[in-house]
Amino acid sequence: MLTQQQVRELFAYHEDGILTWLISPVSRVRKGQVAGCLHSNGYHQVHILRKLYPLHRVIYLWHNNCVPKYIDHIDLDKTNNRIHNLRPATAQQNQANTKINPRNTSGFKGVTWNINAGLWKSAVTVNGKCKHLGYFSSPEKAHEAYCSAAKATFGEFYNPG
Repeated sequence: MLTQQQVRELFAYHEDGILTWLISPVSRVRKGQVAGCLHSNGYHQVHILRKLYPLHRVIYLWHNNCVPKYIDHIDLDKTNNRIHNLRPATAQQNQANTKINPRNTSGFKGVTWNINAGLWKSAVTVNGKCKHLGYFSSPEKAHEAYCSAAKATFGEFYNPG
């Protein structure tokens, strides 16, 4: 398991959320070089002691001497690894702070069309369970209901989408 001491011996943290190498770990990497590269999943990753780590987790460890199970990017930008943009989260909190799903057809987070009722349905997912909030004549009104429930449920992790 990687420790804060190891990370601080290997890297210098910069306020723009970048780590640079304090040593030359392999011949093709020089001291002072920016650590890590962008992975296809959208996150920066870095090899440390023959293991691949998400860069935001390494930066969090560099600052906090621990790594929570989930780390949330407050601004939703996977490449913004500034420490003030990273916060510990639960799975539910991390899921709450997301953009609208690209497959969403209503244009609003938490809102779907119910063909049987002929109305817009609003729902919020809490601890893996869908909580029905009601049916509405417009997607905007359904989204208002979602926003109200999501704010109350998720607090600072609320994101309207």
